[in-house]
Amino acid sequence: MKALKKAEKLLTSLMNHLADFVGKPQVFAVVFLIMVGWFGAGLFLEYETWFDIIDFTIFVSTFLLLFVLQSSQNADTKAIQDKLDEIIDSLPTADRTKEGEEKKIKRGEKE
Repeated sequence: MKALKKAEKLLTSLMNHLADFVGKPQVFAVVFLIMVGWFGAGLFLEYETWFDIIDFTIFVSTFLLLFVLQSSQNADTKAIQDKLDEIIDSLPTADRTKEGEEKKIKRGEKE
């Protein structure tokens, strides 16, 4: 169990750093230049090789970045929900009847 927690912490850290990295404008510029280079290479490579290179690259990067994006979105959503809960808890006249509503909906208890 301890090894799993350590691996989870390491992967979370890696995914957070990767999400921060790929969101930079410089990365967009580099990827754009790679795409221009790939397009130019199409003039010299046969079509099947040329197409397979970009097809494989897009497939792998999309597959991996999907998980990075979802992890980042989940962390942001949890942070926002925690802040909203703290604000509601600090209000003396707040209605707490909806507390835990999201968890009930996810368990399928409420619609």
